[in-house]
Formats: sequence, C-alpha cells, structure tokens
Amino acid sequence: MANEATQGAIIEPRDNLSYVRSATDIPLSDTTVSRHLLDTVARFPDHLAVVFCEQNVR
Repeated sequence: MANEATQGAIIEPRDNLSYVRSATDIPLSDTTVSRHLLDTVARFPDHLAVVFCEQNVR
C-alpha cells in the first residue's frame, strides 16, 4: 500500500489533453520539485541525482 503512494495515480490523458482531472485517493503534494530532489539526494547520497542526456550532464 505504501508503494502505491510513492508511484502516484495511474491516470492517462485522453482526447489529446495534456492533463487529467479525476478523483483520487492520493492527495496532491504541495512540495516543490527542488525539495523532492533534495530529499532524494539525502536518501541516496551515492547515486546520481539528475541526468541531462542531451547536455551530457550528470
């Protein structure tokens, strides 16, 4: 069950929309992308945090 919360809702856009709107049991997060990145770096300090393939930056 905890794994479901980390994966997010599996909802696919329809009719060529770039977003979806639907009821979900998983609440929206008000955490910023930079906060998630910092938290992930803290949890996995020996792993790559960000990879930009086109710029060849790791």
